[in-house]
Parts: sequence; structure tokens; C-alpha cells
Amino acid sequence: MKEFKIVPIRNGSVLDHVEAGKSLAVLEALGFPVAGSSKVVSLSMNLPSERGGLKDVVKFEDVELTEEDLEKVRAVSSQGTYVAIRNYDVAQKERWGLDA
Repeated sequence: MKEFKIVPIRNGSVLDHVEAGKSLAVLEALGFPVAGSSKVVSLSMNLPSERGGLKDVVKFEDVELTEEDLEKVRAVSSQGTYVAIRNYDVAQKERWGLDA
């Protein structure tokens, strides 16, 4: 299997193991992109998952998602992992769906 590298972020949020092909719908549900914003949002689609199958990954630099935001994400993707990053470290991690 080919290895994919995801660049780490200092502070922000990562949505990992989102259902493959759902990352654009996740961005739309969260209201991204924001016109005139300088916040960096990165997405990777259809990556091989260590858990089997494919996944999407969405990263928001300097944005920490709220519980309300996560409810919107869970409405779009039936599975995933939310990770809050602070100073390059995992500050919070929450899974939902099949692997919860």
C-alpha cells in the first residue's frame, strides 16, 4: 500500500476517517470556505484507511470545532474521528459511527 503523509498542524481541528467522498459535504455543512478568510482548510479524499476501505480527512488550521459543528458533521458522515490539536499535541479525540 502506498504511504500518504498528512502535514501536522500546530493548532486546530482534524476530521479523520470521514466517509470517503463526504468531505466536500462536510465543508458545506460547516459553511466553508468563508469568503475573505485567511484560515487554511485542507482536505484529502479517498485515502486508504488502516481500518480498511477508503476515508477522507479534513483539517482546519487555527479553528477548533464546537459541539454544534460536530453535530453537523455527524449528520453528513455516519463515521469519523474528531481531533482537537493544541501546540501539535492531541488535546481531545472523539470517534463516532462504526468504530466508536
